[in-house]
Amino acid sequence: MRKNTRKIIIILIILLVAAAGTWGYFSGAFNRLITRDLASTSEKFLAAVKIDDYDTAFSLCSSAFKSELGDPDGLKKAIAHRDAIPTEWKLNLFRMKGNKGEVEGTGTLTRGRRAIINIALSRENRKWMISGFLIEEQ
Repeated sequence: MRKNTRKIIIILIILLVAAAGTWGYFSGAFNRLITRDLASTSEKFLAAVKIDDYDTAFSLCSSAFKSELGDPDGLKKAIAHRDAIPTEWKLNLFRMKGNKGEVEGTGTLTRGRRAIINIALSRENRKWMISGFLIEEQ
């Protein structure tokens, strides 16, 4: 009887470990799926800024942020004023709650300077739009 009890306990432990691993994998995959649009909008915005395509970058901004900036030149001035043009980046933290989202990462600015990148997003008409950003030299 003891031998069978031990086998059952070992099998239960193996099943629990397998279930935990499966849960971890699928919850991570689910998180990547629901934050994919946050990442996509953020990547497009940074890529447009990198190549001085401020019309595209501006088109990815929320209506409230567009009002604040005025036009694509206002966005360009806001970034150029801080000399915060990213040349490469890695976005690694994605959060969302309701219609608000946040993306964080690290990057390199012109002249090789390291930076921390924070991007705020809001959902408008089922699309994630840039509602603010902070690109800060480390």
